[in-house]
Amino acid sequence: MSLRNPSGKPEVKVLNVRGDSVSVKDLTTKNRTFCWQQAKDLLAAKPEFDAVGVDLVALSVGVPEKGKLFCERVPFPEELLFLDPDRLAYSELALYEGIGRTFFSRATPAALSGLNFDKFKEAVKGYTFDMTKPPKNDDAFQQGGLFIFDGAEVLYAHKDAGTADHAPMADVIAACCGKKN
Repeated sequence: MSLRNPSGKPEVKVLNVRGDSVSVKDLTTKNRTFCWQQAKDLLAAKPEFDAVGVDLVALSVGVPEKGKLFCERVPFPEELLFLDPDRLAYSELALYEGIGRTFFSRATPAALSGLNFDKFKEAVKGYTFDMTKPPKNDDAFQQGGLFIFDGAEVLYAHKDAGTADHAPMADVIAACCGKKN
């Protein structure tokens, strides 16, 4: 699995919140963590990542206008958010998608039952439909994931199997920082 130069496919490009095109290979030249839905938890862990030279990068389906809105309301630093309006990186990483994965995955009830709803309410404070409405209807059924890269090598990979099925933060910290949290 690599985003550097997909076999026989054009180079994968994403956008920053200003709308500038950025090559995904440029985002994976150092240790970098990709995520979307765990943005707030990962941002809280950023000092630990910084201490070991790991750069945090969040990747989301969407367009720059929605990315700016996300950054304002979470809050999340604009320079850490990149957008994949055509889901090319999502496809290259073979992330799950579809109505079944979104609403009927066995992982969803398990993830929701373990969710700290007070923490969830705090994380989504400021969200509105205009912020979360995807550019294309089927984008709403795209599951995310979390990856830690060292150059082109994937050191850690977690594909969200359903809604709220995120990588455990202890595993993420252990994978990138070499210790259990």
